[in-house]
Amino acid sequence: MDRELPLAEILARAKQEGIRLADIPYWEVAFRGAEPRLPQKVRGLAQPPYEYFVVDFRVGSRPTGRLILDSRTGDVDEITGTDHADEPIPEFLTPYQAARVLRNRDLTTADGRKLRLDPACVEIDDEMVWKPCDQSRTPFQAFYVAHQAGDTFYIRADGAVFSELTEFEVV
Repeated sequence: MDRELPLAEILARAKQEGIRLADIPYWEVAFRGAEPRLPQKVRGLAQPPYEYFVVDFRVGSRPTGRLILDSRTGDVDEITGTDHADEPIPEFLTPYQAARVLRNRDLTTADGRKLRLDPACVEIDDEMVWKPCDQSRTPFQAFYVAHQAGDTFYIRADGAVFSELTEFEVV
């Protein structure tokens, strides 16, 4: 199995790609003057298994562009970004921000129980996960996996919280 690139190398490659994209008219609005945040590792749940990093780019506090980089090669697999300077793309929370989303949140578990989420009791996994599902159809909106008292739930990168990831059927 190939080894994963160090986080610093993934970040350096993302920065380099952001600079390159800023000079392409189609991507200029999304990447000109944008700074990358730390890469977030994502483990794909679909088969065959795969891993990637999402790097969020921001102008100030506004998310404007995003890259998906292969965890082994650092190659850019996907790019997304805004077309208009005044329209940010969906949020991509840091692990700290994801934990804050849980404050005093009520959730119905997959088996129908009511659960009050307590950030002091919740553990969040180090890596995110993603698979195509009803809750996210794009790998840019992966999930933090959180656990509390034996229950597992998912915090999507934009802050939406789910008790399960449900399969969708392709029509």
